[in-house]
Amino acid sequence: MRLTGADRRNAIDFAFVQQLDVLTEELAQRCQDEEVDCVVLVAEGRHFCVGGDLTDFPPDPAAAPPHVSRMAGHAHRGIDQLHRLPVPVVARVQGAVAGAGLGLVLVADVAVGGTSATFTPAYPVVGLTPDAGVSWHLPHLLGDRRAAEWLLTNRRLTAAEAQEWGLLGRVVDDAHLDHEVDRVVSALTDVPGEVLRETKRLVRLARTRDLTAHLDDEARSIARLAGRTEAIDRMTAFLGR
Repeated sequence: MRLTGADRRNAIDFAFVQQLDVLTEELAQRCQDEEVDCVVLVAEGRHFCVGGDLTDFPPDPAAAPPHVSRMAGHAHRGIDQLHRLPVPVVARVQGAVAGAGLGLVLVADVAVGGTSATFTPAYPVVGLTPDAGVSWHLPHLLGDRRAAEWLLTNRRLTAAEAQEWGLLGRVVDDAHLDHEVDRVVSALTDVPGEVLRETKRLVRLARTRDLTAHLDDEARSIARLAGRTEAIDRMTAFLGR
């Protein structure tokens, strides 16, 4: 999945969110048909995404709320579809990330950043509140206090700080970013598809239930996969090394 508005730093306008809505629905169907093993979010140009295109917001106080509500509807269906995809989502991140662009990074399971990557909430500067799942993902990732402090004070994070906070899983020089993303995708696609899907499912469900229920689910999943021919062959090969 590619962001192609490099001339405006991949700012999000109404056309973008409409396309995101449609594309993620298609991806969900293709994942259901087991045609996709991994999704990679890539942005053209020097910057990943600077958030909403403010020139696309009507200046009329009466027209702005319904317009932004429609935009959020499309964008949030897209973010929700990406979050619910059963396969891993990888984000390749360079340059500026702000506003709803954060939502696109946060929804990924694996985020690989170049050293040029910077992260800024941006919402308070323009008098708006978070969208694109930012205020949902950040408390889960950072904890309530750090999430609130960052969103309210609008601190700019470097790539190294973003990695320390957990926004990025790994950081490499921008010149090596494509190679590192290829390495990640290769490692993921070398794993059996059902293992990828089950692992992602277990990780996501861990937020919603207690340990006892989760342990039962883990036991059922690992026992079922242990009986698959592919797992037996892989274990045999591993023991034979």
